[in-house]
Amino acid sequence: MSRKLRVAVGQMTSVKSHKRNLGVVTQLAQRAHALDCRMLFLPEACAFLGLSSSETVANALDLTQSEVVDEFKSICKRFSLWMNFGCHEKSGDAEDSRAYNTQVMMDSEGKIRSCYRKVHLFDVDLGAFQGPILKESGYTREGKELCSAKVDVPGKEEFVIGMTTCYDLRFPEVSVPQPPHFAPNRSAR
Repeated sequence: MSRKLRVAVGQMTSVKSHKRNLGVVTQLAQRAHALDCRMLFLPEACAFLGLSSSETVANALDLTQSEVVDEFKSICKRFSLWMNFGCHEKSGDAEDSRAYNTQVMMDSEGKIRSCYRKVHLFDVDLGAFQGPILKESGYTREGKELCSAKVDVPGKEEFVIGMTTCYDLRFPEVSVPQPPHFAPNRSAR
């Protein structure tokens, strides 16, 4: 069994159109497949990024039933790729309109293997210095736990990968090896 696994990291500028973003994702997946990659990592909020936080939240996805998620599944299958992508996910809480900032790990059959909801939200107030006031917590619900995904690409050695997004990298606990009970493979509801 081979220990080597070729992966691709796709960079894109997300816009306020699921269709346009999925077109770019398809192109990135096609390029990754042509380079014999087995995994594609995409950025935070690659599914949709509105011009305002309210527009982004209004277009959050239900991971259990969504045409957009179905298209991600189709792309994984079409190009035989595992894919890690970012989206805003509906919280399912009628009393809290905020969405989760979620990273989804999907296998090459289009099955969601793990979902990570961002734990460390970016809230900063630099108003005293004539700087910006940014409050991700105003439109994003905080995730409750770190998680990982077990990756078992056929013909490759199985491994576990920790999942994070953006500002999480500033916190050391996300990079420290976790004990065996470390929330593996938490899937969508």
